[in-house]
Amino acid sequence: MLLLLSACAPDPAADTTFTSLDAELSALPIRNVVVVQCDTLRADRLPFYGGPRDTLPVAGAWQGWAVWENAYSTAPWTFPSVASLLTGVDVAEHGLLVARSWMPGVVVAPMWQAGLGAAGVHTGYFNGNNALQLLTNLPDGWERAEMGEGLPDDGVSLAASALRWVDGLPPGEPFFALIQPMDAHAPWSPRPEHLGTWSDPASLPFRVTDSFSAQQAALQAAADAADAAQMVALRESMLAIYDEEILGLDAALVDIAAGLWSRGLLDQTLIVLTADHGESFFEVPATFGHGYSVRQELIHIPLAIYHPALRPQRLAGCPISNMDLLPLIGSWVGWPAPVPPIRGCRAAAPASLYTLPDEQTVTLDGVSLAGASVRVEIDCVSGAVTAFDLRADPAALTALRPEEVDGGAELLQPLQDRVRDILARRPEVTCRGF
Repeated sequence: MLLLLSACAPDPAADTTFTSLDAELSALPIRNVVVVQCDTLRADRLPFYGGPRDTLPVAGAWQGWAVWENAYSTAPWTFPSVASLLTGVDVAEHGLLVARSWMPGVVVAPMWQAGLGAAGVHTGYFNGNNALQLLTNLPDGWERAEMGEGLPDDGVSLAASALRWVDGLPPGEPFFALIQPMDAHAPWSPRPEHLGTWSDPASLPFRVTDSFSAQQAALQAAADAADAAQMVALRESMLAIYDEEILGLDAALVDIAAGLWSRGLLDQTLIVLTADHGESFFEVPATFGHGYSVRQELIHIPLAIYHPALRPQRLAGCPISNMDLLPLIGSWVGWPAPVPPIRGCRAAAPASLYTLPDEQTVTLDGVSLAGASVRVEIDCVSGAVTAFDLRADPAALTALRPEEVDGGAELLQPLQDRVRDILARRPEVTCRGF
């Protein structure tokens, strides 16, 4: 069955409304949920979003995907983004403000996994990011939480761990598994069978076997020394090896679906593909990585939901945030809800970034609101207010005044209200101009 499923050419995904998708998902016999939140996964490198390479050659060809075109993260780095996913609230409310620092941070809002356990839903967290365990309380409340120094961090290994956990559960009892693989995160080292698919390893300024810090240092040195033509070539080399890393995610999705099918669970399970944030590869000259901006490549994340009985469909122009995901899933599966779901599309999806230069002062770098075709941003360091036309300028390279972009002026007041709300909640936070 699964081989036939993966071999089918997908029907063209028709645009749909949230109401239609909501009704379809609510009617499916879903008991279990597997969320694959790939660390550092850009939406625009996936075929669902017009990516230039087929980075999901098997899983992406399955029928049964519903894709949100406009999904956004509440933050461009892991800790606050995962906290928003697990609490259903934004960064200011869940309280995990620590950024660019190895200081421990604590989520103060209730997290979903604790309530699900009390409701009889088995919960398992399979995470490749060891820092989450060391520096946050995000692993708390799970029936099983697997992460730690020396454990595998790739999607294929984490999927195998999750399936072994499922095998040990009482038959027929519902479960929620959160899998966070590091396939797309630096160090850039694709699976051996994928290396060279699109990249020329000899063109890279580092070796794929180098450590994270060695790769970062070599890439920064190459960027600093590059002229304009060399920078274009460097960026293309990095995107090629990054795309090869995503092929490992495809293999993990195949293993998850095959494992569920062989256990008779695929038609009872919702599989969700998303990310905590994206990654920059020199969209801003000489700048790569994440966590420093609310640019499109960092906060526009994939959100695709799979079930074999689901019609292929796309939600166009329907902004949603990662903090909306579990409340929505809960409404389809019948989970108890710490926060009510957003029944429909947001007018705009919020994203915010905090920095912590010392232990006493939190400086808010920037806050943005992203609609279906426009993003408006306040830079709290300079006080500048800018807007980006995401249809004409999807990379958000050309900053305009809000009134120069269709819909920009309408987002400006809600954005200013959002900043004032953050400042009221967090008196230690500062933002120039407020």
